Amino acid sequence: MATTPIVPKTMTAYRFHPSVGKPVPETVAVPSPAPDEVLIKILAAGVCHSDLGILEVGSALHKQMSELAGPFTMGHEGAGIIVARGADVAATHPALALGTYVAVYTVNS
Repeated sequence: MATTPIVPKTMTAYRFHPSVGKPVPETVAVPSPAPDEVLIKILAAGVCHSDLGILEVGSALHKQMSELAGPFTMGHEGAGIIVARGADVAATHPALALGTYVAVYTVNS
């Protein structure tokens, strides 16, 4: 019998701050998934060349990302387990069940 995973209220996130040349670990609230989203507990993550470019103060990518509003959580390559899902996910993507291991790769098109 599957059980609902326990989701903590906070997590450690490595965040980009324009004035700092390295990721800043911060305690932030664990987000709740929107109706068409899943929440994944990341168990493994990678650092890619884009991440390094964002952190390199003075680079074009650092300048571009610095123009976004406020700090943001870094990372777009990871793998983990689905711990929560929005109300619409069961009907639209039934394979994305609680407890399913998934890999994540996101790019901003």
